[in-house]
Amino acid sequence: MRTAKPLTCLLAIGLFLSANLSANLSLTRAAVYQSAAVQIAMQPVQDGLSQPVLVTNAGDGSRRLFIAELTGAIKVLQSGESQATLFLDISSKVLIDRLGGFLGVAFHPQFGSNGRFFVHYLRRDDHIITAEYRVSNANPNIADANSEKVLIAQPKTRDGHMGGSIAFSPEGFLYVGLGDGFISKDPYGDAQNIESLLGKILRIDVDNPSGSLNYSSPSTNPFYGSTPGRDEIYALGFRNPYRFSVDRDTGNLYVGDVGEANTEEVNLVTAGGNYGWRVLEGTGCTNLDPALCNTIRSIAPIAAYTHENGRCSVTGGYVYRGRRSTFPQGAYIFGDLCGGQIFMLQNGVRTLLLDSGLFLASFGEDEDGELYAVDIKGSVYRIVTANPEEPVVQLTAPNVKMKLKGNSVYNITWTTAGSGIYRNDIQWSSDGGQSWEDVVGGLAGSVRSYAWTVPNIQSKRVRLRVISYGSLVTGQDESDENFVIKPRSSN
Repeated sequence: MRTAKPLTCLLAIGLFLSANLSANLSLTRAAVYQSAAVQIAMQPVQDGLSQPVLVTNAGDGSRRLFIAELTGAIKVLQSGESQATLFLDISSKVLIDRLGGFLGVAFHPQFGSNGRFFVHYLRRDDHIITAEYRVSNANPNIADANSEKVLIAQPKTRDGHMGGSIAFSPEGFLYVGLGDGFISKDPYGDAQNIESLLGKILRIDVDNPSGSLNYSSPSTNPFYGSTPGRDEIYALGFRNPYRFSVDRDTGNLYVGDVGEANTEEVNLVTAGGNYGWRVLEGTGCTNLDPALCNTIRSIAPIAAYTHENGRCSVTGGYVYRGRRSTFPQGAYIFGDLCGGQIFMLQNGVRTLLLDSGLFLASFGEDEDGELYAVDIKGSVYRIVTANPEEPVVQLTAPNVKMKLKGNSVYNITWTTAGSGIYRNDIQWSSDGGQSWEDVVGGLAGSVRSYAWTVPNIQSKRVRLRVISYGSLVTGQDESDENFVIKPRSSN
């Protein structure tokens, strides 16, 4: 029977990322940096997890969160629930070495209708696996553990860099990040070798198999067809592209590439781009191939930082596209694994937002575009605005006793004041407020009226209420008195 390495051991060796952890790893309490215009805090979402490494969503409208654990499990947290349940467990297949385990999950763009999702993990035979699974026919909250279809099985050395992320492009192709396969210095130069998949971002078509392969390569890939190089390669020159994401608005691909000795970097990745490793680390020459330092055609990172203040390993994040105004629209949020710092990159300027005190394994994004942080010590947090104002809501109509006809249209109006208001819901009750049903949910935070088609019922105890959602808290108001609905005659 396999036993997972103790968490303390994993922390000491750098969460499978071979980062230099000689720096002080003492954790501090979260603190808001007042010098930053953006002030954030961590709101607990789920704790008691076993080495969580990723949180994501299925994009199917269910508003569920899916949390991956290093040992090979995915847990699902229903919207409005407080405890995640088991979605998939393939721990019997997963090898946890110094740099690997179960690291990546991506849901097919049509997951809601086809039930397909993809995982990225280290198999017990030291192969990096990208595979497809399907949800159970009997229960949408449980996956079929016997449905695995392997797409990529790439061998690597024990403890070598495996990457960690997979994500879908706007065209519906799957990006796969593979590390250079070794623990240090990429001794065979795979990252620059276009005949090797190691040290690359791949892009594959999972909907159209080709021959014996369970995928094909898009014809728009830079080395497709008669062009020398592997068809699957999208970009090259990576050491360990552990966490990357796709901007849901622009489709841009942002990759955090873990450094070797001193420099962590974030890259904006384009087709055919070369990002330098092992010739360069950041923009500096590694002297591993000194003759190439001045001749390599590489693309410089959009952000880089060194190993100071306990920092050791970049954790790539997300471009913010949420509605709560937690961050400026279009800002890129990322962090450092060991130091726990959370940074914002906006207009080329990197700002330190928070010393989170987390061992920051990953960021995540929900269906609304709001961001999360994952602490491998066992917790997932929602990133929220610090100290927001509570929304003050006033329902302006109806606010007196009144009679309405069924099937008529009534204009509900309200006022709301407060910071970070991102959503309004309207509900109605036919029993004086004992039970409530939705009139409409998910109205934008700026909306202040709604045309309601009155139910064709008989009731003298009807009430309406509006609920406004702010960054951390909600406010609501309901009609002061019951009012009457009389059914409209079908004649």
